Amino acid sequence: MEIYTCRKPERLSAIAGRFGLTPAALQHCNGLNHCGPLPTGFSLLIPGGTDSPPRPAELYLCSSRPLPDSRLEAMAPFLSAMLLPPGSCRAGQLKRAGITPILLLDNRDTEGIPEPALAHEMLREEECRRVWAEDALRQVQAEGCSGLCLHLPFVRPFDRDRLSALLLQLSELLHREGLYFMLAAAPPGDDTPNPASAALDFSLLGRCCDRVFLQCYDWGHRDSPPQAPAPLPRLRQSVELTLAHISPERLVLGLAGHGYCWQLPWQPGQQAEAIGHGRARELAVSCGEEIRWDRFAQSPFFSFHDPAGRRHGLWYEDVRSLRQKLLLLSDYKLAGAALFGPGLWDEGSLALIRALLYPQPLP
Repeated sequence: MEIYTCRKPERLSAIAGRFGLTPAALQHCNGLNHCGPLPTGFSLLIPGGTDSPPRPAELYLCSSRPLPDSRLEAMAPFLSAMLLPPGSCRAGQLKRAGITPILLLDNRDTEGIPEPALAHEMLREEECRRVWAEDALRQVQAEGCSGLCLHLPFVRPFDRDRLSALLLQLSELLHREGLYFMLAAAPPGDDTPNPASAALDFSLLGRCCDRVFLQCYDWGHRDSPPQAPAPLPRLRQSVELTLAHISPERLVLGLAGHGYCWQLPWQPGQQAEAIGHGRARELAVSCGEEIRWDRFAQSPFFSFHDPAGRRHGLWYEDVRSLRQKLLLLSDYKLAGAALFGPGLWDEGSLALIRALLYPQPLP
C-alpha cells in the first residue's frame, strides 16, 4: 500500500495505468464517484504491495442512520461494534453479522445540542441517579444491546462528584449483568480545563469503563475561524494527557466523519457548514482547485467559488491525514479507533479507513 499525491491535474486512468491497476479498481479503493481529472494535491490510496498486517485494532462506528445492508456486509469483518441511538432496532442484525451493538445515550436536546441542564436534573439527587441508571440498564436489555456508551459533554464542573457517582453506579450495574460500559468524551485540558470534559474524573474513567472514546476533533468548528478540525499536534497532546489517567488498552481514538466549509473572507459570527469527507473529496474534484497541505496540522484544505460567485474555504480529511491519525494507534498502543460525526460516514471514507487499518496485497 502507498499514497500517491497528484503534482499536477491528472486523470484517474493515467494514474491507474502507472501502477498496473484498472481505473475501476482505483476508483473503488478510494470510494470515488467522480471520474473527472484529479486536481493538484489530490491524494489516492494505491492498493497492493507487501505490507504486513498491523497490530489488530478495534474499529467502532457511531451511526445515527441505518447502515445499508451492502455496506454492513462489507464492513462486518472489520467492525468491532456499532454505537446505536435509542430505537434503532438494529441490534439483532448487527449480532448476526458479528458486530457488537452498543446503545448510545447522551444529554442532547431535540436539536442535537448538548444541554447541561438535562444532565444536572439527572444528577442532582441520589434517587434521580439511581432511577436513571436502572432505566438505562433496562433500555440496553430491551433493545438487545451488549452494552452502553454514555456521552455527557459540557456537564458543569459543580456536578463533577455527582457525575462520578453515576458512572460508578452504571459500571457496577452493567458489569453485574455481563454488559459493556463505555464513555465518549472530549480530551482533558492542559493548563485550562476543557469545558466539554471539565466535570469528568479521567482517573475514574480508567477504572470503571471498558473503553473510553476520546473525541479528538472540532478545534476548527462551526463557530471558529477557518482551520483544521483535527490538527495532528493537538491530537498527540490530547492522547498524551489522557494516557496519564487511562491505560492505552482502554483508550480508543475518536475521529469525526466531517470537515467544515467557511465563507471567505471569514467574519466573526459567520457559521461554517459541516461537510462529510467524501463530499469534500468530490467537491475538490469537481471544482478542480488545487488542494493545499498544512504542514503543521497535517491536513488538506482548498478554496473554491460557489455558483453565486462567493468564495469558500474547506478543511477536511484525505488519505494522507487519515493515515497520520491512524498511525497514533500503533505509536501509543491504543485499543483502536471510533468513527463519529453527523450522519453516516460515507462509503469512500470507510473504505479508506478499512484499507489503512487492514492493508491487503492484491492477489
